[in-house]
Amino acid sequence: SIEMLNSFLSSIHFSDPQAYRDLIIFPLYSDIVKEDGYLLLDEALKTDKFRIQEVSEGGSVPELTVINELDSDVLLLEGDILVGAKQNRTINTTIIVGKGSKLTIPVSCVEQGRWSYRSRVFSSSKFSVDPDIRRMKAKTVMSSLKESGQFRADQSGIWGTIAEKMRRHNYDSRSMDVDELYESRQEDYQNYERSFSYKDQQIGIAVFNGDELSGCDIFGVKGIMYKAFKKILSGYIFEGIEKSHLIRGKRASLDFALLKEKLNSFFKSLYSLPKDVFKSVGEGNDIRFDSPEITGYAIEHNGKIVHIAGFYYPEAQGRAYHRNRGWDEDL
Repeated sequence: SIEMLNSFLSSIHFSDPQAYRDLIIFPLYSDIVKEDGYLLLDEALKTDKFRIQEVSEGGSVPELTVINELDSDVLLLEGDILVGAKQNRTINTTIIVGKGSKLTIPVSCVEQGRWSYRSRVFSSSKFSVDPDIRRMKAKTVMSSLKESGQFRADQSGIWGTIAEKMRRHNYDSRSMDVDELYESRQEDYQNYERSFSYKDQQIGIAVFNGDELSGCDIFGVKGIMYKAFKKILSGYIFEGIEKSHLIRGKRASLDFALLKEKLNSFFKSLYSLPKDVFKSVGEGNDIRFDSPEITGYAIEHNGKIVHIAGFYYPEAQGRAYHRNRGWDEDL
C-alpha cells in the first residue's frame, strides 16, 4: 500500500494555476490513474437503495449507520456534510461503502445546538467543510487511530473552530450550523466559483491562499474529480473568503514560480513522510501521514489509490496545535 501510494505521488504533476483574489488553485494530473467504478454520495442518495441514518432512535453523535443496497461501491468523501436527522454531521475519513453492505461510520457534529429529528434520513449539503476543520480532523483522527484504533476526531475542537468562524463572519446561527454559515456567503461563493473550472484529465487540486499552501485533494481513479470538483472546491473557497481580509492585496506581488517551488517541495514531503496503514472503516486501507507541518491520509482499494488529502500546517499553528493538545512535537 505505501509503495503504491509513493509511486502514485511521484507521478503527480501540475499545470499553470487559476486565481481569484488571493485564492490560487493548481490543477493536478497523473499518468497512472485507474478506471472508476464508484458512485459518490449525491449520486447514491438519489436512488432509493442507499441511505444514511442515526444508529438508533436515540442516536449517537460520533457515528451513523449507512445502508447500501446498490450494486455499486459508494465513495463517501471526508469533508462531505450530511444534513438532517438529529443534527448535521461531517464524515471523519473517506470511506468506501461496499455494494450490498451495512456500515457504522465515524462522523463529527457540525451543528452543536440541535439534537432533535428534522428528518429520518440524511441528505447531502452542496458544500464540503473547509480545510480548517478538515486539518483538525486529519490530525486528531491520526492520533485516535494510534491510541485506540478508532477514527475519532476532536469534537470540542471542531465546535470551537466553528464558533470562531461565526464570530469572524459576524453571523448568528441558532444551532451553530456550519452549513448555514456557508449558505450565508452564497454571493461571495459564486464570484469565486466562476473563476475556477475543471480541466480535461484533471485528477486533483492544490490550493494556496496568497503565498501560503492550504492543501490538496487528489483522486487516483478516473471520473471522480470531474464529479466532485465543485463540492471539494467549495471548502477551499470558504477558506479563501475567510482569509481574504487578512491577505488582501498580496497577490499583485505573488510569484507563481515561487508557488510552484513550494508545491514541488510539498509533494516531496508527502512522498518522504513516514506512513502508517490501518484497516479502513469500509473497503480497503486507510494510509496516514503526519508531522508538525503536514497531515493527511490516502485510501487504497483493490490495487488503486482512490483519494489522497494532504494539508499544510503553518509552522507556528502546527506547533501551537500540538502544544494545546498536549502532544509531542515528534508525533
